[in-house]
Amino acid sequence: GTGRLLREEFLQLATIVEQEYELSDPRHNCHSDTIGPYRLTRTLGKGAEGVVKLGINRETGAKKAVKIVQKGNIASMARVDREVEAMVMLNHPAVVSCDEVLESERHMYLVMEYCAGGHLEDYISPTRPMSEAAARFYFSQLVDGLVYCHDKGVCHRDLRVENIMLDNRGNLKITDFGHAGIFQQGWDVFQTMLVGSVSHIAPEQITGTVYSGEKMDVWSAGIILYIMLEGAAPFQAATAEDLLDNIKHGRFERPHRMTHAAAAA
Repeated sequence: GTGRLLREEFLQLATIVEQEYELSDPRHNCHSDTIGPYRLTRTLGKGAEGVVKLGINRETGAKKAVKIVQKGNIASMARVDREVEAMVMLNHPAVVSCDEVLESERHMYLVMEYCAGGHLEDYISPTRPMSEAAARFYFSQLVDGLVYCHDKGVCHRDLRVENIMLDNRGNLKITDFGHAGIFQQGWDVFQTMLVGSVSHIAPEQITGTVYSGEKMDVWSAGIILYIMLEGAAPFQAATAEDLLDNIKHGRFERPHRMTHAAAAA
């Protein structure tokens, strides 16, 4: 009746969605490729670097998310190297784990934890934002994961709702460390311009000045919290140029869905 997705509702929905997807996917029982002990079945997602497929261990039946990256693309391979370097440093419940890296003559395969709950963004819309209780639950997990990453000397630098997933118990997982920055404590300084999603980008990136990767992650986490509660990003514009200008000068949509207490926070 509230138009907001409760965590209990999510758990029920996620189970139904996964079961229906498995049954309806015509490729599920078709011939599939293999790498190492894994049979690669349906596609979980696609990105700039390659495709992510569901990998099923032929001996144990364990499910993994397998990112497949074609060799030869220097930019893609650099991101894979950076992602692996960052992920092997991390071991936290709110960070997706990378179990192993396999390769063939033409491809690299990142074998990662499978998040059956899908992307966080799938459960948020302008007409159905999260309840404040659910947002508080997930934001607490996000902050715990970020603090851990920063303590280990890793800043994400591409934190957005598309890179937040949920496991089959409804717990949050930070994914996609392809833009991660690795730093020594006290030397968290970067100058790469416009890394990550434009809607989540921090003002200092737009100006081209040096910035703190940790502070950039904190900014992006705030954007994610706003999206959880409002169902849409705080900075809006008709063009990319106007959007960057709005971010640079702090012109954002005043919240109208969340309670006064949440908006004041």
